[in-house]
Amino acid sequence: MIICYYQDVNLDGKNKVVTHYFVKEEIINGKVYYRIKRENNTHLDSWRILPQNVIGVYYFKIPYLGKLTLFFRHPLGFRIVLIDIILLALIAIVIKWDQFPKFKRDKILKETNVS
Repeated sequence: MIICYYQDVNLDGKNKVVTHYFVKEEIINGKVYYRIKRENNTHLDSWRILPQNVIGVYYFKIPYLGKLTLFFRHPLGFRIVLIDIILLALIAIVIKWDQFPKFKRDKILKETNVS
């Protein structure tokens, strides 16, 4: 299992986000610690991670979801999606308008004074 956690990597008092493989759980003096290792490494890291420092756990992957979120975050991508939604709504309105019986369309046009 892969986990992300906060760790003071440079020993400067600033925590950074680190991602490593979870190996096992240890209990020392009644406290629970997680032991981790790096990718393609057989040796455990010297760090003992507290459970409250864990940010997230990797369970599964949804392909291309990251690219989709980056597209929506970009101003142009958001505008493209917004314009597409508006165009689809207009098309739906036009299709529904043509399905109205003629007498109802004429009544609506007379009430709004539109020719």
